[in-house]
Amino acid sequence: MKKLLSLIIVFSITCIHINSQEYNTGIGVRGGFSSGINIKHFVSETNALEGIVAFHRGGLLTTALYQWHATAFDVPGLQWYYGAGAHVGIYGDKHPHGWFPDNGTNISLGVDGIIGLDYKIENIPISIALDVMPRVNFIGHMGIFMGAGLSVRYVW
Repeated sequence: MKKLLSLIIVFSITCIHINSQEYNTGIGVRGGFSSGINIKHFVSETNALEGIVAFHRGGLLTTALYQWHATAFDVPGLQWYYGAGAHVGIYGDKHPHGWFPDNGTNISLGVDGIIGLDYKIENIPISIALDVMPRVNFIGHMGIFMGAGLSVRYVW
């Protein structure tokens, strides 16, 4: 997984003409551990809020994150970011998945971390982000989970 992530980052940096501009808000799709819809909004030049609504294991998983951004590798338009937040998942009885002892409605709750790279393509209102997101569940299936994701957002 580490080699794949490194390869994708290096490929992205070397193959894309990088001369981008900032954006305020973006909405798009996310693939990976939490596949679904996401939105990111900058509340200042370096801080953003991100929300993810994911269709996960036959249920719905929502995540809210606060992120800090900085220029990556002194490349305009490429930023690295890190942050923290929380998630709540709701899993119904129509899609049992073995995490819970019964087939009734179940809830998971926990905290999240995130670290990644975000690139705004020049002259096109598209942002591409690649990240790693560790999670800890305190309620539901307790444990530590690690996931990665790729987000593509329309930005303005």
